Amino acid sequence: PAWQNRPVIETNQALQRDIDKTGYYPALVVDALDTALAGEELVSYLVQHETTFDRDQLHRHMTVLALTPTRLIVSHTDEHAADRS
Repeated sequence: PAWQNRPVIETNQALQRDIDKTGYYPALVVDALDTALAGEELVSYLVQHETTFDRDQLHRHMTVLALTPTRLIVSHTDEHAADRS
């Protein structure tokens, strides 16, 4: 597959650029992913930045899927407070 020919550093830099482009708490998202990856090689990824509307409010979310040789990491960041009910 084509992804196997892409150097790891290039993949990590591309992920960083794609997260930065969204402008949605990039330092927080990258830090969370770095922690979750725990030094494991990043094979491929998907960044999904989403905006939703709730009556008179605007909410933004970001989901990042990160594929390693052994795991699929799902990272979700949003502006909602935790539901305590």
